[in-house]
Amino acid sequence: MVYNVTLMKLIDGKSVQSVFVSKTTTKSTIKVELPLKVQVSSKPISGKFRVKCRDSLGQESFSEAANYNEHNIWFDTKIMNNCTGLYDRIETWDANTHAYKENGRGNYIYFKGINEDPGQFEIVSDWNTPLQGDNITFVHETTRPYGTNLFYDPVPFEMLKTYDTIPQIVLTVNDLPVVCHNISCGFNYTEPAGEIASFTFDTATNKLTLIGTAMPSNSS
Repeated sequence: MVYNVTLMKLIDGKSVQSVFVSKTTTKSTIKVELPLKVQVSSKPISGKFRVKCRDSLGQESFSEAANYNEHNIWFDTKIMNNCTGLYDRIETWDANTHAYKENGRGNYIYFKGINEDPGQFEIVSDWNTPLQGDNITFVHETTRPYGTNLFYDPVPFEMLKTYDTIPQIVLTVNDLPVVCHNISCGFNYTEPAGEIASFTFDTATNKLTLIGTAMPSNSS
């Protein structure tokens, strides 16, 4: 029997120093031999990296240094803190390209609220604590190119006007709001039937007399 052992996570050193066989029901003589040549794991990634940001004019800036295994919750914050014009304008999430950060990592960067074509972003090794590992390569790819569509924020309500034959009004009496019938304070635009010029009030009979003139039928 020949068994092949494959490591899914890069480690330092050998995964197995010796192999033992525990007998169960067999009475045969078992001899275990390791291969003469053992392929050891590649060196796992360690150290820190930065994101090289570019704006639409080609101006470059660099994010804060991030650990090779930086959690995605803090990854976008390190970009927004240092890269010009990106504060609260990006979202990042793990691309799930590697099961372990010691093997490698992949991240998507999603731009929001930027009405210009940003330049190609790149991953670079940190100059203070550079990345360590065997044959480290960087791959940069734009999965959704900048388009010609524009998104406009919603128009504020106070800038909208609609035609209404019975507009709603706000009434107050002694600086207190008036509660209208059915919570509807409608106001009708109608032609006046007449005009009151004066009035008299008889306190003895509580009689109110209005004195005025009727409006002509062709008036407006």
